[in-house]
Amino acid sequence: MIPYGILLITVCFLCYLNQKKSSKTIRKLIFFILGVFSGIRYYVSVDYENYCDIFYAIKYGNYYSIEKLFVLISRIVQHFGGTPQIIFLFYSLLFSYFIFQFIEKESTDFTFSVIIFLCFAPFYLSSFNTMREALSVSILLYSLTIDESKKAKIFVLFLAAICIHTSAFVGVLLWILKKVKIKHEIIFVLFFSALMYAFLSIYGFNYLSQSLSDFRESSYSVSALGISYLIFLLFGLFVLYLSCRGIIPITQIEKSLIIYSCIIILVALLSRKYETLFARFITYGSFYFVISYPKLQRLFSSAIFRYISYVFFMGYYFITLRSARAMIPYQCSLQFFDSKISNVFFIYILVTFITFFLVFLGKDEIKGQSNENKMEIQFENENEN
Repeated sequence: MIPYGILLITVCFLCYLNQKKSSKTIRKLIFFILGVFSGIRYYVSVDYENYCDIFYAIKYGNYYSIEKLFVLISRIVQHFGGTPQIIFLFYSLLFSYFIFQFIEKESTDFTFSVIIFLCFAPFYLSSFNTMREALSVSILLYSLTIDESKKAKIFVLFLAAICIHTSAFVGVLLWILKKVKIKHEIIFVLFFSALMYAFLSIYGFNYLSQSLSDFRESSYSVSALGISYLIFLLFGLFVLYLSCRGIIPITQIEKSLIIYSCIIILVALLSRKYETLFARFITYGSFYFVISYPKLQRLFSSAIFRYISYVFFMGYYFITLRSARAMIPYQCSLQFFDSKISNVFFIYILVTFITFFLVFLGKDEIKGQSNENKMEIQFENENEN
């Protein structure tokens, strides 16, 4: 538990520095740390061992049903004598990068959004168990923020997301929803019809036809994961309502993510593929929460709302870690190559590249600020003249 606590404290401290003086370098550093922390984990999360098994199955020529891109990446890594740890690091850093781009462009409160992303499900911690899907989600979210005139770039990103995880085909629906304007009344009718169906089919028919103990064990019982997603949807409708009333502004991307979530809820309930559909597809829509929740500060005293929210999300963070399988204890590994010389060289190159990148970014930011200051001084002199 201690490493997770150190991670949270580090992120909070960097967010504090960014609030004191806005710095893109610090903001990028936050997500780089999150990416590395996830990327160097060792036998942490349920799926870690599964990915290692897949990696070595590919190495020894055994058949495994998985996306061809993962097979290709695994073979490239194996060709150079690499271990599965490189793939974990590669996927985690890319995931953090694309999520950073999404939050940087869409969030009105960077610090608030980062705390939600780190502490609340199904975001950062869930990505430990859904490495491929998490990266696919992050790429699709980033593609939504790109100017629609850059169609080639959007297409390449969409294709990459599908190659990484086939569930990304739902990006077609997200792009349609982003372009099509749907009246809020239709959304409310659809969702509450699905909710009524849920109560009648799950809490009505099943409860009357089975004993309470059998009902709890039935395939129609609502899991904690399902309930959390329903809460996401109810909150989404609340955000849409506030937007209709002109209380808080929302972007078209937020709206499309909320509507998408409503549609998936309806499909999940009508098809009775409850757990499977939620776990596989709802993640793409639930990220609206990261950028929408901070906007509720408009309804309350900003400071009080922020502090209460921070306490809640951080408490949820530690409760999730305590209850989640295979997340504790946190272990890490820097064994990226079988050869010690190759491993040391890789770590050296990685650290050197990151150092130069951060230094260059910092100089570029300082240069940009100095240019802004020169323009301000020039503007003031012209006014005086």
